[in-house]
Amino acid sequence: MSSVNGNQPKFIKKQFDEFRDVTTSTHLKAMASGGFSGGGTAHLYTFRLRHVKGKSAEFLALDCECQSKDWIFLSHGELILNCDQDNVSIKFSKSDSNTRIIGDSVYCVETGYYALTPDLLKKISSTNELKIRIVGKVNHECSRRLNIDPPCRLNIDPG
Repeated sequence: MSSVNGNQPKFIKKQFDEFRDVTTSTHLKAMASGGFSGGGTAHLYTFRLRHVKGKSAEFLALDCECQSKDWIFLSHGELILNCDQDNVSIKFSKSDSNTRIIGDSVYCVETGYYALTPDLLKKISSTNELKIRIVGKVNHECSRRLNIDPPCRLNIDPG
């Protein structure tokens, strides 16, 4: 896969795969969210928007990596987006699960994506208040309230 020549936007990386004739655009700025569940286990979620376009197909995804002290089993869960009090559920598609050693600790890492539609992305971008719940087989975590200032800039409200 090679980088697309020309002036690329500052926050987007484009790569072209000449063997599959596919262009992948990835948002370079990731949104991270973390916290503690009821048992005191730390979780770190990292989200990044990705768009894949070929001659015959197009795909939009919210990539997710979860790093935690214990398995959450995201592949058995979903992402619930509360857009101005309207709930939308998206199933998790698992790409990988592994462990990572950081310092003296071992972390469980689950990687995958939530498939989006262009209409859902527009809905998320135009909402005034976005709340997120990440659900796994054994755990769920709610985000803080996110207030969105146009154009699609997130401000985290601790309230």
